[in-house]
Amino acid sequence: MEVPERSVLLEFKRPALARVSAAHPEVDAAVHAFYQRRLVDHLLRTSPLFTNLSPALKQAMSREFDLRVIPAGQVLLTQGQPGDAFYLLLRGQVQLSLEQPGRIVLLPELREGDVFGEISLLLDKPVSATVRTKTPCVVLRLERAAFERHVVSQPGLKGQLMRMGTERLQQTAKALFV
Repeated sequence: MEVPERSVLLEFKRPALARVSAAHPEVDAAVHAFYQRRLVDHLLRTSPLFTNLSPALKQAMSREFDLRVIPAGQVLLTQGQPGDAFYLLLRGQVQLSLEQPGRIVLLPELREGDVFGEISLLLDKPVSATVRTKTPCVVLRLERAAFERHVVSQPGLKGQLMRMGTERLQQTAKALFV
C-alpha cells in the first residue's frame, strides 16, 4: 500500500492574478500557455478520438493545437472556401448552414466535444458548410499542415474521422432534400 505524500496547495484568486497580470503581462501569457498545454494534454489523454495515438504523437500534437476564444456570431469556416484547419469544440455551440440558390439550410448544431473541418482536409475539397459560432466558444484549432502531418498518417484516427465526415455528409444530403 502506498503512503500518501504530503502536498501543499496554493490558491491564487482571480482578482489577485488580474492585478499581477496587469503589472506583469508575461505572467498572463505564462498562465495562458500553461492552461492551454494542460487542456490539450488532458483532451488527448481522455478523448476516444485520440486514445490509440502513441504518447510521442500526442505530445507532438499538443504543441500544435491553438486554443482560441471566439465570440458569438463569428464565422469559422465558409462554405466553398478552402479548409484551413481542424477544430475541436471545447465550449459553446456552433451552427452549420448551407447556402443554396434562394435559401439557407440550417444543419444540426455542434456542441462541446464535436469536431469540424475534417471533411475538407481529408478530401482536399472546399468547406462543405459554413460554421458560425452560435454562442461564445472555446475551440482548439489544428492548422492544415499539422493535421496532415499528425492525423492523416494515423490510419485508425483517419478512418474514425472519415466515418464521422461521411455521417455528416449524409445528414447534409438529407437536409437538402427535406
